[in-house]
Amino acid sequence: MTSIVLVTGARADYDLLTPIFDAIEETVGLSPSFIVTGNHLSEAFGHTANTIISDGYRISAEVPILDERDDSAGVASATGRAVEGIHRALITAQPDLMLLLGDRYETLAAALAASIARIPIAHIAGGDETQGAFDDAFRHAITKLSHLHFTTNAMATRRIVQMGEDPNHVFTVGSPGLDRFRSFVPMKRDELLQRLGLPSRREFFVATYHPETLALDEGRAGLNALLEVFEARLESGSTSILITGSNADPAGREFSSKVKEFSDRFEGATYRDSLGGDLFPHAVANASCFLGNSSAGLYEAPSLGTPTVDIGLRQAGRLRAESVFAANPSASSIIDAIDSAIRFDMKDVVNPYGDGHASNRIAQAIADIPEFRSLLKKQFRFS
Repeated sequence: MTSIVLVTGARADYDLLTPIFDAIEETVGLSPSFIVTGNHLSEAFGHTANTIISDGYRISAEVPILDERDDSAGVASATGRAVEGIHRALITAQPDLMLLLGDRYETLAAALAASIARIPIAHIAGGDETQGAFDDAFRHAITKLSHLHFTTNAMATRRIVQMGEDPNHVFTVGSPGLDRFRSFVPMKRDELLQRLGLPSRREFFVATYHPETLALDEGRAGLNALLEVFEARLESGSTSILITGSNADPAGREFSSKVKEFSDRFEGATYRDSLGGDLFPHAVANASCFLGNSSAGLYEAPSLGTPTVDIGLRQAGRLRAESVFAANPSASSIIDAIDSAIRFDMKDVVNPYGDGHASNRIAQAIADIPEFRSLLKKQFRFS
């Protein structure tokens, strides 16, 4: 039996990894398990490891890495602990392959740990570009540490081949986050708002805003501008708003605390650290608009029939559907983008990130590899 270990550090990547886990588990000869780390094991972020357990997924190791610091020193220390802890877990488990998704610092740490432990790496969603976050450099570093590459779009595939990776080991599969929506039926908006404790109003907004890790002050300006726009709409009584927490980047807890304090001031607003994979798509599908700077606004929102207002540079450079409207970190720009988004007709929107069958493609490509250890010897390929 071929052992595949998937690494998850937060609800955001867990929700994308679960359809892949299921597809791997259903593939003859493959046996998946999770290494759980990062936000999942922190009470400050809701200790969402409990969700993985209640969902019935197999966990091979838990690696706590976070401390109370909300700055670059805290991220650097967490990264070091992740390298050490995940390496220890790999030495114990000795999997045939590690499967990583995305561009977080804990994902980079996992790639370093696997390289040192001589475990082949498969990477999902490499080759993208996000100009406003240090995740951009992390993503490309993970690509060079990896041996199999599963991209969400053809442009990302071309970038990876340009980086000297073997074209035979690069597969354009689409985003696994869309796999959950093939037969998705959203709940009624009134039912959703009742579950969230929100009043039914003309507009319903969902927002997630993360720090811009390459320009924290610009990120703070964008968040302040967004809350200024929200305050005016809440005071007018026209809008209900759901805001979710930021991730564990430098200033992430600062941002989460700020939006929680804001939400507590208004009857029409509510804050959640994390909605979870079950409720989040229902919220986005029912929203008049998805706002902030989360990749979910580019990857998932178009497939859920919801326009996006993408603020600032965190996601700059990513491929985007016609339904994604860019805004500068100012109230006037955000208002203009909201007006354009709400008027936009979503009927003919095509999501550039695939057709919702990525997980099966990933599982099959892994099953077709005759021998994983041979992947460790890489050569630079000139395109």
